[in-house]
Amino acid sequence: MITHISLAISLIASATSGPTPTETGAASCYGPTAAVSILFVDDTAWIELLERDGYSQAEALKRIRRDRENIPQVLPHGPHYLSTSSPLEPKFLELGINFPGEDRALEVLGMAMSALPELNRINPLKFNPHTFVPALVQLASECDQRVSPVRFVRPLLRYAELWQDKVSYPERIKIWSSLASFSYMEPDVGRMIGAYWPVIEPDIRSDESLMKKYTTILGNYGALPVLASTGYAALPNPLKWRFRTIFHLEPMDILESNRIQFTKHVDRYVGCCSNMEEDFSSVVFPWFPHSYGKGARLYIDGVLVGLMKAENEKSFLALRTVRNSSGRFTLVQGGVYASNRDLWETAEVEWKKNPKQKWPRINLEYLKAFPLRPFEPENSADAYSFKDEGFEILRRKLEEEP
Repeated sequence: MITHISLAISLIASATSGPTPTETGAASCYGPTAAVSILFVDDTAWIELLERDGYSQAEALKRIRRDRENIPQVLPHGPHYLSTSSPLEPKFLELGINFPGEDRALEVLGMAMSALPELNRINPLKFNPHTFVPALVQLASECDQRVSPVRFVRPLLRYAELWQDKVSYPERIKIWSSLASFSYMEPDVGRMIGAYWPVIEPDIRSDESLMKKYTTILGNYGALPVLASTGYAALPNPLKWRFRTIFHLEPMDILESNRIQFTKHVDRYVGCCSNMEEDFSSVVFPWFPHSYGKGARLYIDGVLVGLMKAENEKSFLALRTVRNSSGRFTLVQGGVYASNRDLWETAEVEWKKNPKQKWPRINLEYLKAFPLRPFEPENSADAYSFKDEGFEILRRKLEEEP
């Protein structure tokens, strides 16, 4: 029986067989401007790229190892004959990607995008970002629209700096147009667009139609991430006006601090389902005796900035708007955020230490904040209490607790 490791080796050998760039000439295959090069000589730059997204070094190494282990699922093996009637299969095989069936097609494309640095190292000609990435995006846009594109979109944006300067401007516009269509399938894509807006915006700023689509996406799904990733002054004017009317962004309401750290990655997923408002309501309103007070107050430099709930997913509600020295809003009052496991563990210790204490206080030196979505008062148990000045009243109430 072929072991997992030997199978991977055989697949790599298969992928690297054939003419080399020097034998065929990069210009003859990809045009005169398409330089074929290895993205990463070793893992150092790969690790640094993941760390910029919020991974610890240990998490980055684990991520890279998992992406490498997925390569046997990405590369075709055995004779390249069609095994299904799907029109996608020949397109996958032509690109050098295994076709697993339509239900898993987007998943495998995501694996290929996640493993791009390693695939490029295996065969820099075949997996040259200049042609490989646009082809991946085109295939993704043809996949089953009922399957979430999140696993593909996340690495596409995370590794944008690896392919963006190697792909022609018209091809990049096609990529961003496809990405806009993905956002209508899955709100999480809209949040990712907000988080990576500084990567996207320079390409589309002169395309009025596409910019209009993205402005709508950011307004509907990506408000908190784009405020955290992008200086307010750099936002499109329609978004500035919209966010000013929705959020507390006036100077008198803002706490200036660099101790809230925007992150694009947390070490444990936290969802934001329709029950989230009910969960927060049960923490702060006394007519929910079972869960009233079961939360934790989060303090930075002696200032109450958030309330984390103990019920279900342990996200936290921002009680202050915080802006860093770069002009980015790392917290927006009324926004819901996730953080790393170590904050959860600290809160668990406090809850167990004195289970009768309501909303124990946690003093933090730094707070990592992963934006989810705005709190929607109409979904809460007491919508009126969360409207207008409701968050201010709640904060003052919690500040009075011992």
